[in-house]
Amino acid sequence: MAIYYSKYNFPVVVSCLYVNRQLRKKTYSDYLCIYRMPKGVRYIFFVLAYPKGRKKKYGRDSMSKRWLLILLTGIGALIGAAGLQAGRTAGLLLAGQKDAKIEEWIASNANAGSKYAYLTFDDGPSESTDEILDVLKEEKVKATFFVVGKEGKLSRRRYQRIVEEGHTLGMHSYSHDYKEIYSNVSAFSRDIKKLEKYLYQVTGVHPKVFRFPGGSSNSVAGNIKPYIQWINDQGYQYYDWNALSGDAINFRVSPQILNENILKDIHGQSPVIILMHDLAEAGHTVEALPDLIKALREQGYELRAISERTQAIHHVSIKEQNEY
Repeated sequence: MAIYYSKYNFPVVVSCLYVNRQLRKKTYSDYLCIYRMPKGVRYIFFVLAYPKGRKKKYGRDSMSKRWLLILLTGIGALIGAAGLQAGRTAGLLLAGQKDAKIEEWIASNANAGSKYAYLTFDDGPSESTDEILDVLKEEKVKATFFVVGKEGKLSRRRYQRIVEEGHTLGMHSYSHDYKEIYSNVSAFSRDIKKLEKYLYQVTGVHPKVFRFPGGSSNSVAGNIKPYIQWINDQGYQYYDWNALSGDAINFRVSPQILNENILKDIHGQSPVIILMHDLAEAGHTVEALPDLIKALREQGYELRAISERTQAIHHVSIKEQNEY
């Protein structure tokens, strides 16, 4: 793998993938080239194929590959000359990958123009969990539950149902006691590890996604960055939000107003990570959910559960050495 960076004002090749495939009893060798265009413009795909084995005519040596890449990059430069601004764009050259690897890469990277929304529920499980899960099942939607530590048969069964029905089980803290967990990093780490161990015992899953109680911008922790560093060191991914219903601020707010609060925050952005709460007192959240899902779909959003590959929303972050 080679990595190329360009600071010039034209698109560059993000990936050129070289594969063999069977078509009508003939083996073809393909170059699948993907251009990353400036922000807001979708990827452009170029696929070139020639029958395998015709080396002289089509040139399968390294020199011909090099000229092919130069040609494709030149096409990108011509497109950019029309006035598009690519800024500082990173390109990846992936050669000799297997078909499955290519399909995985395309699935995770080739939908630049898609809109994704992530429903997230904090502080559960609760008496509302099963009702939320029932709605999600009816609507065929996957969501993310950032849970706290709760003992008892009913709570354990709710953790299990979240996992069994294909939702993401995320960590929020065991105690949810701000004063205790944000007293120092050691106390914080003990609390999170206790929750991870407990959830694994109950569900057989080691959660790897996390949400800070109060978010990474909370005012209780003081300097949150040592806590973020610990999360990063453990290999967890943390997620804040960029839309919220306000359902934990006032439990009397109507379902309609809860949804209006969310839709005001969205204004077409993607990804959208929506903060709601899985609390017994937040019954209006359950009532609002079907209409919220309908409204998001009408705006063109695909609803997904958060995974470790989901683009993160961070209120506060630590810039890694390899970030640009």
